[in-house]
Amino acid sequence: PAFWVPNGYAVVKVALRGTSGSKGTISPMSDEEALDYCDAIEWAGVQPWSTGAVGMNGVSYLAMTQWRAAQFNPPHLKAMIPWEGVSDMYREWSFHGGIPETGFTRRWIKGVAARNPGATVEDFTALERDHPLLDSFWQSRHGNLANIKVPMYVGASWSTQGLHNRGTIEGFRQASSQHKWIEIHGRKEWESYYKRDALER
Repeated sequence: PAFWVPNGYAVVKVALRGTSGSKGTISPMSDEEALDYCDAIEWAGVQPWSTGAVGMNGVSYLAMTQWRAAQFNPPHLKAMIPWEGVSDMYREWSFHGGIPETGFTRRWIKGVAARNPGATVEDFTALERDHPLLDSFWQSRHGNLANIKVPMYVGASWSTQGLHNRGTIEGFRQASSQHKWIEIHGRKEWESYYKRDALER
């Protein structure tokens, strides 16, 4: 906000379904979650303070949700800045190269539950056990990146190769956007995202 608002933008932070006291199940990268974001985009696009041009911007999970929401092409969405975010839950989150990931998911679920007391978090450890191979469940969390058409400025990093690196590059590569740019750096994701030169680009 300290950068965008003085430059004429309104900033809206969208909380996930099931977080910040809202109802529902926290369901990473699901169609339901993506369509919630589309609803928020369309709401923002018709507010009296809005020009009707809405962009998405953010790091990590805030980038992951962009890959899914942009596939639905909500009419008021005009651009996106996904900075280091998984786009394929199977290959980049749960089964790197087909090998089960056994620590991150459990820590992530515990962290989300701790920050949102009383929330229902989808049990990804059980889903990973029930879906060890790339199947329709995992495809439903990936969608089709080629459906993305809006302009994008993408940030990727060699420092997050075990999680965000592949997904960010694949999201950029597979998107059908006519105008797209990628920056790949070797620094920390948040540090690079907030650097003045990156903000200005």
